Amino acid sequence: IQPIGGLLSDAIVNAINFGIEKGGFFFGFAMSAVWLPLVATGLHHGVTPIKAELQNTIGNVPIQVMCAFVGPGQVGAVLAVYLKTRNTRLKKVILSGIPVQLLGIGEPLIYGVTLPLVKPFICACLCAGVGGGIAAMLGLTSFGYGLSGLLLTLSLNKPLLYLGIYLLVIVLSFVVTYFVGFDDIISE
Repeated sequence: IQPIGGLLSDAIVNAINFGIEKGGFFFGFAMSAVWLPLVATGLHHGVTPIKAELQNTIGNVPIQVMCAFVGPGQVGAVLAVYLKTRNTRLKKVILSGIPVQLLGIGEPLIYGVTLPLVKPFICACLCAGVGGGIAAMLGLTSFGYGLSGLLLTLSLNKPLLYLGIYLLVIVLSFVVTYFVGFDDIISE
């Protein structure tokens, strides 16, 4: 079985390398837009060996940066929810979830806010995709794969550019989610 696993692993890494080299905006958009659903299902941990292989073969991990934009996508979406909801419990979840999301931990906002409301989850995914696409197009990369969120700036080739895109994704996600709206959860 091992030779088959090795071939499969090589094929996945080669496909990702091809995406990094030739895919530009579209590859970055796709990586980032699907990352939040992967986190929601726990499947994002399955990408860690691929990140390790990229680190070993090319010396950096561009997909780490692309996928990091789900954080600002979530932050923008939940800020829009915060302004529009009448549910006080939801507002408390948002206020307690934003600081940890900024540090790269998205599960409280995923399970507590965006996923139950559906539309903000979709808006966060799509807006994160825009950030990932821009990052791919501009060649942002990480020299490691353990950090996320704002802490990722410590291992980037272009940290100020990353922060600019991060802020852009927050604003974009806020605006899109605000206008798309959601079905508010009635307080009990």
